[in-house]
Amino acid sequence: MCISEKQCKCNYGYINFPCNNSKKACDFKLSLQLYALILEIFLPFGIGHFYCKRYLICFIKILVLLIIPSIGCIMNRKYFGNKENNSQLIKISRENNQGSYIKLNKLFSFLFTIYFLLIFFIWYVFDLVIFSSNKHKDGSGFDLIPI
Repeated sequence: MCISEKQCKCNYGYINFPCNNSKKACDFKLSLQLYALILEIFLPFGIGHFYCKRYLICFIKILVLLIIPSIGCIMNRKYFGNKENNSQLIKISRENNQGSYIKLNKLFSFLFTIYFLLIFFIWYVFDLVIFSSNKHKDGSGFDLIPI
């Protein structure tokens, strides 16, 4: 319902978008906080950001949490091989010139797993806290419809 030519009272979940070229009143649908939170809980690779039209954050999250680990797994198999005999060894020196060895592919896998789990856990908890407290805005800068 339009109050004046420049101001309208919109239904729940809709708003006037000032940059929209459409002549219709209240034609911009807002994103729901609950949907974004549920998507981020169950699909934590940026789908909640995609729903909120935050495409850059979604792309970065997919890159960091899906594409880079996939490339790391492929590189681990290609360069270090999956055969135990072909794996390169790193000497870990100890006292009395005795040494033990660690396989390079096991070290790479361990470090990469730690990287992935640390980044994933921090980003997952951060997004859950921010989405649940409704601090994220949608891609157009509007607040999400609260729970």
